Amino acid sequence: MFGTSMLLEQVSPSYLLLSLFLLILNIPLFLIGLKKRGKKFTFYAIYTVFIYSLFA
Repeated sequence: MFGTSMLLEQVSPSYLLLSLFLLILNIPLFLIGLKKRGKKFTFYAIYTVFIYSLFA
């Protein structure tokens, strides 16, 4: 998802940040994880992507 987020950031207006794209593009994966793996897995996945987005 990082590569796609980088491409979207390059072609979008400057107020849309890379971090925002990282979070948005991972929402479907969070929902799949919630359904297949449960709440604990999804919580850790959201936490990890959020921290990654802050430092990206």
